[in-house]
Amino acid sequence: MRARLRTPGLGSIGLIGSRSKWARFRSQLLAAGVGEEDLARVSTPIGIEGIRSKEPAAIAVSVAARVLQLVEAQVPEQSAR
Repeated sequence: MRARLRTPGLGSIGLIGSRSKWARFRSQLLAAGVGEEDLARVSTPIGIEGIRSKEPAAIAVSVAARVLQLVEAQVPEQSAR
């Protein structure tokens, strides 16, 4: 994880897990010298807001939807055809 956080070009990093698990993990990363700016790139739980299901298929669709949102945010607006 530390290597990924310090890799240029990675716009964001998503983690599957609870917010409390991330809080513990985040504390460990801070103690290891990872900076706040790097940690700000982490999204957890990964996926789109509002999906409560823990089913693997629901998580997969939610993650795919979030990746699509991130990709589309990087692409200039396409003109209507």
